Amino acid sequence: MKNTTPIAALIALVITLSACVGQQTAPPSPAIRPVSPTPTPTPSPSPSAPPTTPTTPTPTLTPTKPSPSATASPTAMYGEVKVELTAPAFTAHLYRYFGYYPVWVEVKNSYVKIEAGRAVPVGTLKNVVVEVKIGDAPWQKKSLGDIGPGESKEAEFTRTFQMSWLEGIVHYEVVRVQAKVSWLDPKTGRRESWSGYDEGQMFGKNWVLFRLGLEYPCLYGPSWITPADDTVQHFVKSLGEMVTSSDEGALEAAAMIWDALCRLGVKYVTDPSDPLFDEEDYIQFASQTLSRRGGDCDDLSILFATCLEAVGIHTGLVAVPGHMFPFFILPESGRIVFVEATFLPDHTFSEAVEYALNSYRYHKARNEIIFIIYTHDCWDMGFSPWG
Repeated sequence: MKNTTPIAALIALVITLSACVGQQTAPPSPAIRPVSPTPTPTPSPSPSAPPTTPTTPTPTLTPTKPSPSATASPTAMYGEVKVELTAPAFTAHLYRYFGYYPVWVEVKNSYVKIEAGRAVPVGTLKNVVVEVKIGDAPWQKKSLGDIGPGESKEAEFTRTFQMSWLEGIVHYEVVRVQAKVSWLDPKTGRRESWSGYDEGQMFGKNWVLFRLGLEYPCLYGPSWITPADDTVQHFVKSLGEMVTSSDEGALEAAAMIWDALCRLGVKYVTDPSDPLFDEEDYIQFASQTLSRRGGDCDDLSILFATCLEAVGIHTGLVAVPGHMFPFFILPESGRIVFVEATFLPDHTFSEAVEYALNSYRYHKARNEIIFIIYTHDCWDMGFSPWG
């Protein structure tokens, strides 16, 4: 449906509506600004990097003969050495951010002896060595040194992949990880060993895993915003020249893009991958949504934000429980203009703007956490556009 609201009236509407929430400007950082009423605690928006082993000098691995003090009577010591191998589910976007695929091996000394009816940790694992093979890569080896009574140590191993392999993943690929651990055992006095394997997953560039926590999909959502994409550039250039350095120009350009998407018939389509059940979601790039003429709320949000970025308008994404919608920032006043992208193609741009702000106010009034995700800040943090 064609937008019939004059630009002057649209500017007045934006000013009036944004007065309800106050003027907002894009902060330098963090990229996600959670909006949560007091006293509801606001969760940290920053993604937690995979755990890393403390940076200590790697001990030199030298075969040693067990000393008498390291060997106890078999009848006085109980328990075992516990090994936990973790090969995680990862996404291509997280891989691009961290630059590697991580694997962790934790070794715990659980030997005890019974004293006065209590289990007391006892014995030291000497010269603990961990070896890991990730996929078809060569074996990697690390020494954990000695592990004292009741203690545990962890080693992190990493693997890099070719970007061409990541590009070709449609859903996910299994990453098989093999591990071997050896140590000088305090119970037997001999060198003992453990071996096992785990299977992780590497998901393709269209996938987000909600099981990894809310912060990750919020942060790397702007990775899908790809304004330099050839299909997107061709689409926006077909609309004619746009001057977006003023508030009025930005609003006019946004309305033009909205009308063009309506004429194409781009509409809301239910996503067959339901995150409520699968804990994962398929997110389309703008070029895919233009080609398919449809997508769910995150797909349409990314499409509209990408088109605006392609003409020089700064954007972002708003994440509320179960929903996402885009916004853009007026260059002169710094006001945020929310847009309900799922209103395509049957509503005017003005209706989409008004509804989106009302939605924001509704969720805020219900004491729900709202994440405002600034595209350029996320790009600066390392979640840059794919491609």
